Amino acid sequence: MQKIVTGPEFFPGPSVQTDAEILQFWKNNLMTVWHAARTCAMGPLSKGGVVDSQFRVHGVKGLRIVDASAFPQLPPGHPQSVIYMMANRAADLILGL
Repeated sequence: MQKIVTGPEFFPGPSVQTDAEILQFWKNNLMTVWHAARTCAMGPLSKGGVVDSQFRVHGVKGLRIVDASAFPQLPPGHPQSVIYMMANRAADLILGL
């Protein structure tokens, strides 16, 4: 490694040495770069779905989930426009339009 090292360690830095320090460093700094989605996927309860096609949570009266967690499938690319469309559709359903 000495042949490819060009200077002092930059990240996480020389102050992080022990296993406990390394673990704490990652707990403090780790984050996702992906868009969390499908944790409450739309679909039939019998197939593991959490919400129906009107965003209503199966078995819970008066509760809807309208965000990326309700995606039945992951959309290609950035999910923001799909979330806007879902919110627009859910508003229509709630208002009875």
